[in-house]
Amino acid sequence: MDPIMKSEFFFFVATIAVGVLTVLCAVALYYVLRILNDVRDISRKVRGETVKITDDIEEFREIVKEEGWPGVYQTLKKFVSGKGRTRKTKKDA
Repeated sequence: MDPIMKSEFFFFVATIAVGVLTVLCAVALYYVLRILNDVRDISRKVRGETVKITDDIEEFREIVKEEGWPGVYQTLKKFVSGKGRTRKTKKDA
């Protein structure tokens, strides 16, 4: 084989390899971006739930300050029995 044919063959194979690698990198980047989007959504949900838990703890502290431990007992009793819970409807969610 002549040297010019060898170099043409090399460049042909290299061009195909670069194209395949580019497509593979694009597909991998697409999936990485989807995963990051899911992580962002989960992070927002966790942040929202953290705010709710913080509000609940503040409310609990107020009950302890105002009513003492008997008030805490009554609040926990209502919660366990289900009387203190509010149910979300589909409109609220």
